[in-house]
Amino acid sequence: MINDKQKNNKRNGFTLMELLVVIAIISILTAIVFPNLNKSRIKARDARRISDIKSIQLALAVYYDNNRSSGYPADIYAADKLAPTYMPKVPTDPLGYNYAYAAIDLNGSICSSYHLGATLEGDVAPTDDVDDTSPGTECTGSSPDFSGSDSAKCSSSHTSGSKCYDVKP
Repeated sequence: MINDKQKNNKRNGFTLMELLVVIAIISILTAIVFPNLNKSRIKARDARRISDIKSIQLALAVYYDNNRSSGYPADIYAADKLAPTYMPKVPTDPLGYNYAYAAIDLNGSICSSYHLGATLEGDVAPTDDVDDTSPGTECTGSSPDFSGSDSAKCSSSHTSGSKCYDVKP
């Protein structure tokens, strides 16, 4: 029979082998789950970029309707151009970059068009992607036009992504 003193000598806790097995299981699960989480994050950031571009497009359309004599703004991030009148704040890329934008002079007098783009990290390009690779004549004060090729970034300052999603009016 086991007396009370012998019962108290038994150790409570986990053995080293049990701890190693648990750590191995957690490591395997982490290796499986993390790549899938990263793919989901990329898809979420790309969805936000596409949504932001559509919001900026809508604000630019309203701006142009109200300012036909001067056309589109040369810089969408300049104070008092789109924000706060046409949208609360001009969005930036989820990684903190400004979206690529160039006001284009088609008729020699006003900024009558624009080229707006976001660099996507994922493999899927939306159906309304125009893929404009011929740079236009940018308006005074505008950033230079960019290549909208799907095989390049919209802006050289973007460190991630490889596809340019670009739109025009």
